[in-house]
Amino acid sequence: MKKKWICTCLSVVLLFSSLGSVAFASNNNSVSEATINFTNDVIVEGIKIGTVEVTTTTSGYDTEDGGEFTVNLSKDYTLYPEYIEEYGSVFFDYSKQSEMTIVNHSDLYIDGVKKDLSDFDKASPAPNYVGLFAADNAGIPAICHYYSNSARTSYSFQAYESMNYNWFGDGNGHGEPEGKHVSRTGISPSNQHFSSARNDVILFEDGYDAYRAAYLTVLSTLTAELYLSAWFGGAGLVAIGVITSVEAAGVVYLFNEAVSDAERAYDSITYL
Repeated sequence: MKKKWICTCLSVVLLFSSLGSVAFASNNNSVSEATINFTNDVIVEGIKIGTVEVTTTTSGYDTEDGGEFTVNLSKDYTLYPEYIEEYGSVFFDYSKQSEMTIVNHSDLYIDGVKKDLSDFDKASPAPNYVGLFAADNAGIPAICHYYSNSARTSYSFQAYESMNYNWFGDGNGHGEPEGKHVSRTGISPSNQHFSSARNDVILFEDGYDAYRAAYLTVLSTLTAELYLSAWFGGAGLVAIGVITSVEAAGVVYLFNEAVSDAERAYDSITYL
């Protein structure tokens, strides 16, 4: 069922969950806006070093075969004082705006660039739980992560080339690996590319956690009446049950940010 945007007057519904909030507005010009807001912990080496407030505000409208949206994303980090010197250059505030278009019910464009993973081979990874309890570890083991030995003198890095958009259904909202696999073991912290690779994996986990929080925040606002956005249907995009397409667009945008983080981490690991 497709959500109808026609409305006789401005209406605003504010919905709260334990994870965050979703604000939705629609007007009689069929242009809608949704804001997703939540706060995540920033975790490094299993230690909370601060928090990040993530806000996406998406405005746009449906078309016959998709939608046109403008997405504003902001991240506001608050690090504990004792961690600012070491991690202040890794976690810093920023905001950005992007134009997002969905056509043919499945083709996704962000700032005019088609997000197409068809060039990547489908990965078939086995479950990977190695390093989950290491002294220093970060990332999502199924996609991109690192872990250390007990003395933190030797590190292992593993990553897939990218992450696909099949986040609903069997995946239950989790990204799935795509493409080639890279593995590096016995990496010393003195390696000239170590800090870059480690920080990029940490940022991937941070970005992935932001996507997951947005996904769960939006789904937590659902009532018994579910709306399925038709533009998540083929080419690796699957139907996602959300209240409105602007809310869905905000979630998809954060997923794309996590995909970019995963690809950057993969590239960094190849230099080790």
